Amino acid sequence: MNPEITALNRLHGALRQSVTKLENYIKQGASEDKVVLETELTKVDIMRKKLFDLQKRYYELPPETDEAIEQMETSLEEMEVSLKYLISKYCRVDKVSVDNQLDASNE
Repeated sequence: MNPEITALNRLHGALRQSVTKLENYIKQGASEDKVVLETELTKVDIMRKKLFDLQKRYYELPPETDEAIEQMETSLEEMEVSLKYLISKYCRVDKVSVDNQLDASNE
């Protein structure tokens, strides 16, 4: 097998493992801590950049490699949406908590 394909497949496997790990984190009940969620969102951006670089290198290869890249890109987009939703949910809960504290102090 072409050494370039082997190297790209290894990079793809490592990136896929990172994506899967983050997917599992989200599915198993992500943390309610806003800082942790924002950190995970940053990881999605980093993975997206790595995926883009990998994609550029894969474009030099035969077309059948495109499908795996597209699937990973879709997974990253779904994770980004999930993390943004969790962050917004956290912000709403935090706002309600502050509002309740203000109401209690006004009574």
